[in-house]
Amino acid sequence: MDEPPQKKSTGSLTTWHKRLGHVAKATVKKLSKKQMVKRMEIDEHDDKDETHQCSTCLKGKMTQQPIPKVSDIENPRILYHIYSDICGPMQKMTQDGHCYFMTFIDGHSQYIKVELLKTKDEAVEKLMALIKRAEVETGKQVNYFQSNGGGELSYTSSPVWK
Repeated sequence: MDEPPQKKSTGSLTTWHKRLGHVAKATVKKLSKKQMVKRMEIDEHDDKDETHQCSTCLKGKMTQQPIPKVSDIENPRILYHIYSDICGPMQKMTQDGHCYFMTFIDGHSQYIKVELLKTKDEAVEKLMALIKRAEVETGKQVNYFQSNGGGELSYTSSPVWK
């Protein structure tokens, strides 16, 4: 027995562009003209398809600026600028019950210190202790402190700041 003829799949140029993985529209036309895709039929009545800009393709062509090898933020000496963040709660606690950690990074030396926390409430005390210790050891003072602004290290969160 002969198989019944298969129905053609009709779609606009944009539809076929998307169906074929966002290939160039010239490639879609070439595939159709050479009948390289079975049952492919392009609806020629859609005039706007020639100039239509595919938002997915535009996003894919966007580029980001490369990350600079050297920071434009001035960190002339140790402890001039300290960066910090808190991460957690983690799914698994340590044996001692810690489920958060806090990072401290010196902007000049890139020295990193990590402190474990049981609760976020401990953050300000750990920060103050680290700053005092670093200032005593280096003889320098912290000029700027920067966190992600999550609120854990705000001036109002603890009487230690006052």
